[in-house]
Amino acid sequence: MGGRGFAALPAAIHKARGSYRADRHGPRRNERVGVAPERPGDLSAEAASCWDSIVPTLADAVALQPSDVGCLRRYCELSAMYLRAAAVIQEQGITDDAGRLRPEAGLMGALGDRLLRIEQQFGLTPASRSRLPAPEGDATGAENKVRFFARTK
Repeated sequence: MGGRGFAALPAAIHKARGSYRADRHGPRRNERVGVAPERPGDLSAEAASCWDSIVPTLADAVALQPSDVGCLRRYCELSAMYLRAAAVIQEQGITDDAGRLRPEAGLMGALGDRLLRIEQQFGLTPASRSRLPAPEGDATGAENKVRFFARTK
């Protein structure tokens, strides 16, 4: 199920068009791009590793709020569980001695679905990343055009 309506245009485009209004297109009060929330101290080792690898990158892309810590924590813990289940399957195979599917396989499927939903919320998939607000910058893309057409063969 997709989002509703068009993606918001960057403020730079509104400024270039002359339709910029600070109350609508200006910075939001609580935007803190580049500020990563502190890692909770009681995360498991695998979850802490996940936190350290994803949260700083995510903080550079989106404005993380203190209220996001719970969701990020859940993502990291679920990711650690997913990796533990994957390790069992890698080590022992996807089926047991009787030829039945291991419980870890079903767990991986369920965890994968939950992880994907959280990834989509934070813009961690290619499709959801395209719906994130564009960074402020050159509204016309002139710099990109110059760089593109200046390439030599």
